[in-house]
Amino acid sequence: MTAPTPTRLPDHLLAFALGLGLFTVMDIVVLVLLDTAGSLTTGLAFVGLTAAVAALLYRRGGRGHAVGVAVGFALMTLLTGGECTGFTTLQYGSAGGLVYLVITVLALVIAGIVRSVTPRERAP
Repeated sequence: MTAPTPTRLPDHLLAFALGLGLFTVMDIVVLVLLDTAGSLTTGLAFVGLTAAVAALLYRRGGRGHAVGVAVGFALMTLLTGGECTGFTTLQYGSAGGLVYLVITVLALVIAGIVRSVTPRERAP
């Protein structure tokens, strides 16, 4: 089963925002399951998992979702200094993770609004 390929900009935006949300869920699940101190090995394993999920989504036609997952990993790493992606054990606080969550929610809201106010193309 393949994901439907978005054909309009609002659909692409929504797919990207859903990819950010998917990464949020992946991040929480992986961090809860690992429950170990961060290290380069842990971070690289998480990179591999994220890359595999993004590649799977891309091959199934979910290009926007795949880009959202990959950007989500990069953004979370930058905002939390690697703490939430398993690269470090340094405690930077929860501000970076909360900023990421706010960005994800805003992206979903904006994509939903854009999609709802954009007129749909009529079938010939």
